[in-house]
Amino acid sequence: MSAPASAPISAHPRTAALAVQIGFGRCVIRPAQRDVLLDGVPAKLGARAFDLLVVLVERRDRVTSKDELLDLIWPGLIVEENNLQVHISTLRKLLGAQAIATIPGRGYQFTLLADSTPPQAEPGQADRNGPVALTNLLSPSVYPNNLPRQLTRFIGRENEIAAVEALLLRTRLLTLIGSGGCGKTRLALQVTANSFEQFSDGAWFLELAPLTEPGLMLQAVASAFGVKEEPGKLLERTLTEYLRDKRLLLLVDNCEHLLDACAKVVDMLLRQCAGLKILASSRQALGIAGEQTYRVPSLSLPDRNVAHALQNLHKYESVQLFVDRALLVRADFELTQDNAAAVTSLCWQLDGIPLAIELAAARLGLLSVAEIDRRLDHRFRLLTGGPRTALPRHQTLLSLIDWSYDLLNESEKLLLQRLSVFAGGWTMEAAEAVCSGAGVADWEVLDLLTLLCDKSLVVVEQLERYSRFRLLETVREYAREKREQSANEASIRASHGRYFLALAEAAELKLSAAEQSENLLRLEAEHENLLTSLDWALTASVQDALRLCGALGDFWMMQGRLSEGRDWCERVFYEAQTQAPTPERAKALNAAGALALYQGDFAAARDLHETALGIAQQIADQQGITAALSGMGLLALSLGDFSAAQTRNEASLAVAQQIGERRGVATALGNLGAVALSQGDYPEAKALLDRSLSYAREMGDRWSAALILYRLGLVACFSGDCPAARTLLEESLTIRREFGDRGGAARTLSGLGMVAYDQGDYVASMALYGESLAIQRTLSDRSVIAISLEGMAEGMAALGDVLRAARIWGAMERLRAEIGSPLRPAWRRHCDRSIAVARAALNDDAAFERAWQEGCALTLDNALVQATSFSVS
Repeated sequence: MSAPASAPISAHPRTAALAVQIGFGRCVIRPAQRDVLLDGVPAKLGARAFDLLVVLVERRDRVTSKDELLDLIWPGLIVEENNLQVHISTLRKLLGAQAIATIPGRGYQFTLLADSTPPQAEPGQADRNGPVALTNLLSPSVYPNNLPRQLTRFIGRENEIAAVEALLLRTRLLTLIGSGGCGKTRLALQVTANSFEQFSDGAWFLELAPLTEPGLMLQAVASAFGVKEEPGKLLERTLTEYLRDKRLLLLVDNCEHLLDACAKVVDMLLRQCAGLKILASSRQALGIAGEQTYRVPSLSLPDRNVAHALQNLHKYESVQLFVDRALLVRADFELTQDNAAAVTSLCWQLDGIPLAIELAAARLGLLSVAEIDRRLDHRFRLLTGGPRTALPRHQTLLSLIDWSYDLLNESEKLLLQRLSVFAGGWTMEAAEAVCSGAGVADWEVLDLLTLLCDKSLVVVEQLERYSRFRLLETVREYAREKREQSANEASIRASHGRYFLALAEAAELKLSAAEQSENLLRLEAEHENLLTSLDWALTASVQDALRLCGALGDFWMMQGRLSEGRDWCERVFYEAQTQAPTPERAKALNAAGALALYQGDFAAARDLHETALGIAQQIADQQGITAALSGMGLLALSLGDFSAAQTRNEASLAVAQQIGERRGVATALGNLGAVALSQGDYPEAKALLDRSLSYAREMGDRWSAALILYRLGLVACFSGDCPAARTLLEESLTIRREFGDRGGAARTLSGLGMVAYDQGDYVASMALYGESLAIQRTLSDRSVIAISLEGMAEGMAALGDVLRAARIWGAMERLRAEIGSPLRPAWRRHCDRSIAVARAALNDDAAFERAWQEGCALTLDNALVQATSFSVS
């Protein structure tokens, strides 16, 4: 990508001395002013367009190729051809469409030959230097520089270039900091090339990576400028005398291994050379007065958890870079629907680090993108073979990280290893608790972590109430391998596992209290660490694994992580099958039973709760008995066995009251209210639910309050009070969305769909049921999918498509029989009224029955297609 055009600067001393101008037609080029007069008035023309005009005028007797123009106008840069075309178009608008001819397959030629005049001195001035080619006046080449020519295309970074250029305007020392391979050098070179015109004496590049002796720092700077030592004179004096009156930019690359020496020399130069600016790149700041730092981020990444349209992937810099470098290896490579997911995953796994992505692309000669992506668990063996001419540490991913690691002291290395035990980041409190001991005191963690952040090995995110830290995945993988080879591996894993078990148990106690939202967010933030803790406990301490499953049950429920929670519980139960009965086991079984119930897996829910009840009774675990009875009561309710549901919940209520467990009392009252609701006893349901809601609000348990409000909303709806029902359901929906309770939100949306139907707003009803259905399809809760589809069928019938509605009703009748979840009486009465109205409106019983039977033959997927293809006109 080309540099943005810069505004013309005041005349360079050399161009002022030359005083050369050339005229053609209505135009005059004035090199000293670097502008063009059109009928005597300065024309608005950017610096690159001016340079292009100079080249074309000087070569007006021949065709100039596109490649030659690109080399002259953007020396040392890889620039897309459309940048050239933009400036050609600008000149044609200024000079006329015929001024520059396009010669197909060859290039461009300036055509205003007849009116052109030879270069001449401006009035009152003399050319003291003799004839000089106009191309000497081009903005880059007129300024001395030693920038290395780049052989690959520069990708993206528009925002970073703009930010760095803006900072460079207002500071004399700007240090680009960032992790190894993040693209600091390429960004610095691009900004330097863009900024030539600000520095009349040029821009100079000093690469410090090969320099190992700090004492040679001053000689290295002098060598970059071509300054040699003079006999009997200090090199420092010679160098500062040379630079003192010059206006130039020095780019100092890779300072991190010579920080002290680099800081001293840079400080001395800036103090003694007023026209000097320094742009440095380093993995940490130089730490001297007046330094401005800019942290270079990784390339932009697509979200790997989202399915992206193919055309949208190209806007992400990491994907652009991979595709560009892939084409260097395989000329036929292209981003397709087949490889898009693998490219996205690869870029994510490599943290958007440019060097890592380039090394991965280099493997396309033998492997597919998917194969490279799958092998990134062994990235340090896979990502090798960088360019032979590159710095050694840029030839493999391992050597890149080795360079940073070797610059650490022993305490820093030890902490970095231990930090790799965290997944998804950590807090300062967690680092102090998990990583201290055996060589790292708890009071040292803060200082060491600060140093690792300063050295760009740890990323810090400042949140509103606390800071959160993380390692780039590549650094974490490197540090993990070092940790696993250390003597402290087992103790660090155990420390991490027990810390997050304690965190989960502490948060669980507050999930039904005023701090509910705060603790739910904390658990969500530590989700990956909690799963890592579970993974450790599976082999190290099965009792801890059971405790963790029990503690996370409500979290999994509230966040809709039903399948994930059940999968972990089942893995733990398998490992614990030979363990003695414990309260922890009963609690985990009850948690798994609740998850199964919410999934509509009633057989599994029954087995889990019955097993939990047996263990709890065996060891006299009253809380376990309460939870098991409550779960069994809800299961019986879902199966339509209202007598059993009432009996189980009454027993649960009695135990909870006996042991003074308020949450158990609230749950049992709420469940008994749900039984009364299902039986159509609305006054009793309201009384029980009101009592339950009082307990929930008294405890600050907003999640349980949302469930009770939902049930109260249904009571109001079935009682015919639609306004009250809407108010209650909307309050429930607000809370459930706040908690991220997607399953609960879907149920509430279905309730609101029923209210809208009863109020005669069939279009709104269809929309609400459709929104509920979209959520439930991702959660695979077939019982609630059935409620949404039945509600949509009511809307279809009311809007005139009775036969389609009949087919969906028939399909749902079959589905409910398959999953053993009959429609509860209150819902059944509501649905039966709608079916009767639809049948009467069709006035063709035979056709209605045929459609119903056709529906009974549909799969759930077929029924979903029937529903989602309905159009509300």
